[in-house]
Amino acid sequence: MDHTDVNLVDWVDVPAGSLWRGTPADAVAEVARRYADTGVPEDWYRKEAPRTRVRVPAFRMARTPVTVGQWRLFARETGGVTPSDAPADHPVTGVGHDRAVAYCRWLGERIGEPGLRLPTETEWERAARGDDDRE
Repeated sequence: MDHTDVNLVDWVDVPAGSLWRGTPADAVAEVARRYADTGVPEDWYRKEAPRTRVRVPAFRMARTPVTVGQWRLFARETGGVTPSDAPADHPVTGVGHDRAVAYCRWLGERIGEPGLRLPTETEWERAARGDDDRE
């Protein structure tokens, strides 16, 4: 595979569905205890309560992360920099949100999909969990 060819992005159609988001209010203290070694205060977990069911419309996202090779092409065409000297087939890292948004806009224009965007947090969770409510 040519890891610089943005036309070869492997897209996944994620069907509409629902998922549980957040932490049940009565489980916040236990979650905070379980992850006490992270240094995250209980109040941080409390903002994830209550647990709610969220409906997610169908969407499409790339199966794999953007590669260093794909990012290099974007950087060359837009006057940007590549934040890594990693091989072309490795995922690009060290990219800020604004540049990631710019990449999506650039890619959308190149492949004829204006409006291409980053997935939302809820879409990421839906794609990762599938239909069986796995954690």
